[in-house]
Amino acid sequence: LFRSIPEGFRSAVMDWGALTQLMVHRPDAAKEILLAVCLEDPGHQEQDGFLRSLGLEWWQNGYPPIYYKGPFLTFLQQSPQIALETIVKLSNIVTDQGLRAEGLTRLGVAESERYALKFKVGERSVLWFGNGQVYNLHRSGRLHDDVMVCALMALEKWLYDELIAGHEIDGYVQYIFDNATSLAFAGILVSVGLFHPALFHGCLRPLLGNIHIYECQSSVALNENFESWRIGFAARPQQEIQLAAAWNRMPHRRVLLRDLVPRLLFENPETQAHLKECVAEWERTQTPATEDGREQFQLFLARFRPEIYVLTPMQDHMIEIRPTLPEQIEQKMLVSQAESEFRLLSNTIAMRARQILNSGESLAEDELPEFFQQIQRIQQPEYPDLSQSETRCRLQSIAGGLAVLFIYHRRWLSQNEDAEQWCFEVLRNLQDTNGDELEGPESGDQIGRA
Repeated sequence: LFRSIPEGFRSAVMDWGALTQLMVHRPDAAKEILLAVCLEDPGHQEQDGFLRSLGLEWWQNGYPPIYYKGPFLTFLQQSPQIALETIVKLSNIVTDQGLRAEGLTRLGVAESERYALKFKVGERSVLWFGNGQVYNLHRSGRLHDDVMVCALMALEKWLYDELIAGHEIDGYVQYIFDNATSLAFAGILVSVGLFHPALFHGCLRPLLGNIHIYECQSSVALNENFESWRIGFAARPQQEIQLAAAWNRMPHRRVLLRDLVPRLLFENPETQAHLKECVAEWERTQTPATEDGREQFQLFLARFRPEIYVLTPMQDHMIEIRPTLPEQIEQKMLVSQAESEFRLLSNTIAMRARQILNSGESLAEDELPEFFQQIQRIQQPEYPDLSQSETRCRLQSIAGGLAVLFIYHRRWLSQNEDAEQWCFEVLRNLQDTNGDELEGPESGDQIGRA
């Protein structure tokens, strides 16, 4: 017979530090209590669709998520190994629930690799389940994710603090590789590597070996430009806003992992040899279906070839690393990057608009001109849509952006008559569009959500 955990007890643990002394003197007991508080009662009936909780209990004070909320950071500071075990176990339970919800239990090795990314760690392979949304879970979540997001943020913050203090984190990273099942940990560890790149020559080197990581990380880094975190903190006390800004605007968050490759190639011979092996494997296993895809693939691989770079000594013992691609190829690379950034913009405005509409938090006055220009840009696409799904998503982004402006910013529109007229004209045209094209897709699948 199971008894439900009283909400008052849950709040005492999550909001008021009730476990602090237990974390020091009996960390294993604190681990079990914290897991019980974070997970739903055994008798809970799961809902279908986007309301799935995947085992996580709703936390009233968890939004907006930030590293200092909940007991996770304190636990990591007091009893790091047990706290890490707690976060990994919590994530594994949620990942397992996500796989079960999709009917993906008892998967064979080949089937598992369809829903996970594989990393070679030493002599064995590690599978982490999830998609791009799961990879980014340490930065943002969906309904019911706040517990998991805060736990992952706390882990990220604690790892930064350990590095700043001069402590090694190799053993903790190895524990994650050995025990975690969620792609969310790849997101955290890549961020830690960008914060301290030397780790990519050591304990984080396995992350460089999966080609899909570079695409996931690029999408996350480019999304940082939108600063969607500001929506949740818009009405918070100034001190909270300042802490959130310092956390979310850390410079390495906007660095692209692929742009770090040249530096890594020439810093460490073993890393260069490892990346050479990775490129050879990618060429064997990756087969782009179109001519354009093959061209993009070769442009990507070019970054990993030491022979294309020229090294020039600079002052203060610095070395400039400059690629020497043929002008035609370099131009294609720039065009490709611009197109990727446009498609990312088209895909993410809808998500940003949904966050605003759901939270009721409006945009800041100084954000409105740029937001309006972004809607204009995707309404007159510079590149053709590649599929009906892409067209649907672009139209959804336009509709969502217009909804934000009409619902929350009518005053701004009335003060900018040209913008207001343009919005009305586009809205009329959207109303003439097939309604199915405006029906937004789910914001990412549910598989292995954490």
